Amino acid sequence: MPCGTCFQCLNGQTNICEKNSPVVHHGAYNAGHAGLERTTYQGQGILRSFNLGTMSTHTIVREPAAIKVDHDIPFTSACIVGCGVMTGVGSVLNTAQVKPGSQVVVIGAGGVGLNIIQAAQIAGAAKIIVLEISDIRIQLAREFGATDLIKVDPTDLKLQKAKKQVWEITERGADYAFECTGIPALGDAPLLMVRNAGMAVQVSGIEQEISIDMNLFEWDKIYINPLYGKCNPKIDFPKIISYYKNGQLKLDELISKKYRQDQLSEAFDDMLNGRIAKGVIVFDI
Repeated sequence: MPCGTCFQCLNGQTNICEKNSPVVHHGAYNAGHAGLERTTYQGQGILRSFNLGTMSTHTIVREPAAIKVDHDIPFTSACIVGCGVMTGVGSVLNTAQVKPGSQVVVIGAGGVGLNIIQAAQIAGAAKIIVLEISDIRIQLAREFGATDLIKVDPTDLKLQKAKKQVWEITERGADYAFECTGIPALGDAPLLMVRNAGMAVQVSGIEQEISIDMNLFEWDKIYINPLYGKCNPKIDFPKIISYYKNGQLKLDELISKKYRQDQLSEAFDDMLNGRIAKGVIVFDI
């Protein structure tokens, strides 16, 4: 939720607002949002996810955090736009600004990766090469627009074998590569997949300390770790919903399964074991 007046906001970087960004404030998720005292349990404020809340019937937010959407989009589809969809689409269209005819590698076809695939299609990429270890997610990647699929060998921990397959397809490496697994050891993997002067985008927000071979940066490669795909919800939500309405972006199809509130353990198990693209908790089934 950008303040609109700080240095970063005035320079167009509203996603890293100096007043309200939780990253800038080193985990102080209260920054800019409704205070913890607005939602309490046994007299103590509840730390809600991003101070917005999740897995709950109601939440309290400040007015700028509420984005109006048309009622003709199913609520189950609208509710996933705010993180996984926005981050995936924004990473392609806002951060990398993928060019028509380019070659793209997507490492991991989970909820974010599938939206990177879709956004690469919207951008006009000629090749969308997906690396995945899960058969279920390989099939999903195919359905969401991947042009080439590489089943990752579980023993290929640093994706060296997969890199050779990418080179066979691209000749010199991809123009863009997006890491969406959240696995710290793969933080440098997009650098491995791009050509000289290509762009490596580390989407999943790895925050652990890792070792990187600086040779992977040769030559002229760009490595970037964007927050929320550089999106401004007031601007990007309407764009994303317009892509959905004109058939360019699948949202309904991203919802693999709906869960009741008493099925949370099943929902987490499905997510952690790669059985679903996105799961949604609903309160009326």
